[in-house]
Amino acid sequence: VFAHAKRAATNRADAMKAKLFLSVVIATVFAFHADPMFADHDALKPFDAKSLPALQWAHKGKPFILAFWSVGCPPCVEELGDWGKWQRSNPTVPIFLVSTDANQDRAAVNALLTQHDLASVATYIFSDTHVERVRWSIDRRWRGELPRTYFFDANHRSEGFSGKLDHNKISAWMKIQTQQPRPE
Repeated sequence: VFAHAKRAATNRADAMKAKLFLSVVIATVFAFHADPMFADHDALKPFDAKSLPALQWAHKGKPFILAFWSVGCPPCVEELGDWGKWQRSNPTVPIFLVSTDANQDRAAVNALLTQHDLASVATYIFSDTHVERVRWSIDRRWRGELPRTYFFDANHRSEGFSGKLDHNKISAWMKIQTQQPRPE
């Protein structure tokens, strides 16, 4: 009887150790999965018709640039590297890059962002299948031509441009925005 009780206690202890070990393994797997170091490095946030008002609210009284691009737009791809340089040299003026590509092109979008060293730039991808609704929420005159860039001053008055940007124009705008006193 005592031998049977001893064996049963040992089996229960072994079962408890196995459950504890399994719990630690599962917790470790979840921890590594949630850790950004082990993630896909997919920093693309969804962009929809509510995104611009959210950006304006989050950057109240501050200028920012909102640039739209696509993987299928050669001038857009040419400009990508410039946006990272502009952001690093002007960290007080946020630049938001928004890919107008569909979610199924996410891997190509991420590859181009990585290739052009855009870790310092906030990046988004269209998340609404009704792209007209998104464009309408930004600018009712925008018909989808790319690249398309909007310069928002500290009062969030915007100036939109289609086509490849002139570096002198960006430099002049950045200089004005970083020297102006902020609205109260």
